[in-house]
Amino acid sequence: MALCYRLLGGKQLCRSLVRNLYSQPDMERWSAQHRDFAVESYFKNKDSVIATQRLFWQHFNLGCHGKVPDGWTIMRCRCITLKVTEVESPVNETHDERNARLGRPQSPHLTIYKMQLTSMLSITHRMTGLALSFYMTTLGLGTLVSPYQFTDFITWMQELHLNPAVITAMKAMMAFPLAYHISNGVRHLVWDLGKALTIKEVYYTGYTMLIAATIVTAWLLSL
Repeated sequence: MALCYRLLGGKQLCRSLVRNLYSQPDMERWSAQHRDFAVESYFKNKDSVIATQRLFWQHFNLGCHGKVPDGWTIMRCRCITLKVTEVESPVNETHDERNARLGRPQSPHLTIYKMQLTSMLSITHRMTGLALSFYMTTLGLGTLVSPYQFTDFITWMQELHLNPAVITAMKAMMAFPLAYHISNGVRHLVWDLGKALTIKEVYYTGYTMLIAATIVTAWLLSL
């Protein structure tokens, strides 16, 4: 009774609801207005029978001895007020088309992603690995199928009399992937040993690797 008193907010209302909880008439005896109000209150109060009975008692001013519908009666009344609606046939559209029709925004993902040193070094490591694979495959297969020697290609390049800046850039395109991939590979081997895995050490070894790759690249260009 104490819990009922706190929930309903009044001793008179609590006694009325408890007295009539298990002795309710069928919902068919109530008018359409009573049934509609009971069902609407039931849904608005998240299927709470107590809240529905309280609102019913207050709305129709039933008094101390007024009778309110119980939970089972309200559940039976729900079926009376249901309406049959025609279901629309599903639209044949893709996921992106449906989001565009409903006005749902797409995630900006890469356009708002803040690049970090760790992610950039990882991406560059994969790109240099692909470049080295391309160079090795091209040069290896070219040597097998070409009737010329490697020295013939060197002589051919010298006869073109290219600008020194162009020659340096071409050498850097081959030297940097090799220097970077080897330097960062050593860094990965250190990680495999369980060393330098803290955030501070990861950044420190990252900057150190970049300096080492730059030095090795400059040395290869000077050859």
